[in-house]
Amino acid sequence: MNIEELKKFASLFDLNPEINFKLLKYLKDNSPKDYDIIIKKYKYTLNFKDALILGCFKKGEIESIQKEFFENAKNLKLKLNSKEIKSLSKIKLFNMLFY
Repeated sequence: MNIEELKKFASLFDLNPEINFKLLKYLKDNSPKDYDIIIKKYKYTLNFKDALILGCFKKGEIESIQKEFFENAKNLKLKLNSKEIKSLSKIKLFNMLFY
């Protein structure tokens, strides 16, 4: 696939965090300009560990995400640790529901 076909494919399956990660990794390595544009929109569709691998968080964002995670867990009366953060989109979804 060329880059445009790859972007179209990813836009059709953007709910799949593994596809998003592979596309974003490819863009970061091969088309940083496109990566910088797309990462802003899609970083919360990634799995947390993949987002860390890509280094797509600014200083302080990881702590903010962990805080959101633990606040959501507390609201749900769950006891969790930071190793259990897997899906960034679920954190955002819970925030929306609690709002």
